[in-house]
Amino acid sequence: MHKTAKTKTNPAEALWMNASRNKDRYQEEMLMVMRLLKTVNPGDAYYENYLGMINKYGPDFFDTYHLIRAIGEHLQPLRILEIGVRTGISLCQLLTSHLAFDKI
Repeated sequence: MHKTAKTKTNPAEALWMNASRNKDRYQEEMLMVMRLLKTVNPGDAYYENYLGMINKYGPDFFDTYHLIRAIGEHLQPLRILEIGVRTGISLCQLLTSHLAFDKI
């Protein structure tokens, strides 16, 4: 390939790279959502378990919630089907990226 030729960016790779760049901000937002959901479902230990994973893996910790947050921010989905919901964490991660909910 000629060095000036443009290569097409894989959308999945682009989302993953964005999630990696914004990992710290996304993680803070995820923890905020989890703390709020803890008030709705106090018996759910997900928040504590998530903190345990962060402590275990340190700065390298990266999971699907980081990617879900990137999808919400850049693709702005108007619909989501979440199967097997406990407290709706995935849905909340996507909604975090919307500034207004009137078109969802």
